[in-house]
Amino acid sequence: MPGGALGHAYEWLRAHPRAAVAAALLIAPAFLLRDAILGLGALYQRDIHLYWHPEAEAFVRSVAAGSWPVWERTFGFGQPLLANSSAQVLYPLTWLNLLIRPWWYYTVFVLFHLVLSAAGMYVACRRLECSRMAAIAGAVLWTACGPFLSFTILWHHFAGAAWLPWVLAAALHLGAARTSRAALGLALVLAAQVLAGSFDMAVMGGATAAAAILWRLSWPRPWQAPDRRLLVAAAGAAALAVGLSAAQWMPTMELALRSGRRALPRETRTYWSVHPISVADLVLPGFSATAPVSANAKKALFEDREPFLASLYLGLPAMSLVAAGLLDRRRGAAVLGAAGGAALLVALGRHTPVYEAIVSVLPPLQAFRYPVKAMVVVALCWCILAGMGVDVLRRRGARHRHASLVRGVAFGAVLLAALGAAGLARAGADRGARHLAMAAVMAARLS
Repeated sequence: MPGGALGHAYEWLRAHPRAAVAAALLIAPAFLLRDAILGLGALYQRDIHLYWHPEAEAFVRSVAAGSWPVWERTFGFGQPLLANSSAQVLYPLTWLNLLIRPWWYYTVFVLFHLVLSAAGMYVACRRLECSRMAAIAGAVLWTACGPFLSFTILWHHFAGAAWLPWVLAAALHLGAARTSRAALGLALVLAAQVLAGSFDMAVMGGATAAAAILWRLSWPRPWQAPDRRLLVAAAGAAALAVGLSAAQWMPTMELALRSGRRALPRETRTYWSVHPISVADLVLPGFSATAPVSANAKKALFEDREPFLASLYLGLPAMSLVAAGLLDRRRGAAVLGAAGGAALLVALGRHTPVYEAIVSVLPPLQAFRYPVKAMVVVALCWCILAGMGVDVLRRRGARHRHASLVRGVAFGAVLLAALGAAGLARAGADRGARHLAMAAVMAARLS
């Protein structure tokens, strides 16, 4: 045990576990945004300065002029502001723009949602009977994973994705408690996600909640009285969420029905599909993005542009934890694995028939673009399974029973990373080679 001031801090944290959890959930976001928090930099890339900044200034100027922020007259011949869901006019945090500068606001915006989402992941893992340590591991992995962090330059998608763990936690709570209070909690979370402005994420949130509720039913006989009450409560929560967020989705829907978004062509919808080669980026950081490839290969991988999500990396060392978590049959690990696999197939877009089959069954989904967005659901399932894996490996009996499997996965990950690093170094992609070498060293710690 450490001595001196560190020893006292250690003992204090042991005596106050909630404070220890809060500190753990704050460390990763604070470290990731250290430059912006200290004023050494600002979040100002791609869509932030192209779209968010003008919309934020339009919102501030409308309110300052004494008008409701429903219409922006300085863009072209004028355009809707409230009906543009990405402007987040009804999202409570947006009104901070009236008090602070935009660069500080956006730092607060990202930091707030990182901490909020980490807390939601922690609660969701605890609802799945994970230990405190496992829940912290899942939350930290989620906060730092590539797909979620890559959404920080897409503010409305980022805010919507930040609410996903809370949607899962609220749905699990409703499935267990089956009370009107739990239904109200789920309705409030779903409504907040809609007000965040990303209907892609709202659809994913609705699907996540529905999957959690269905999993909580008493299979193979889900028609018994308690289950019927659960389904009624879930339907009531969904209806209340729709009503609470109506002021946002109604004008947005009206605008969408008058635009080409109601029936996007296949080429537009499936733009930025995850290429099968890029799936390796889940465990090999920057593998396809940093590899020196020809123009034709770049077009095949990234639509001849930069990737929609800068990183798909979920963690090479975490592979062993996920493998161990899949062995836990008591807490729905198989369901999480199946959900993550299905989301990955959707993210592959035009490269598999799954995406088109879903769109054929649910035509309204033709209004949504870029299948790669589904990678956030893959990341959600991955991080929860990793948290479950922590508990599996901590159990005395399971540690010996599954040690060979975990070591095999870890050794395979080390070998894969080492071969990838060597290949990238030989091809001249030094940055990618360094990333893979570091990942190989981290994975070796688990083997």
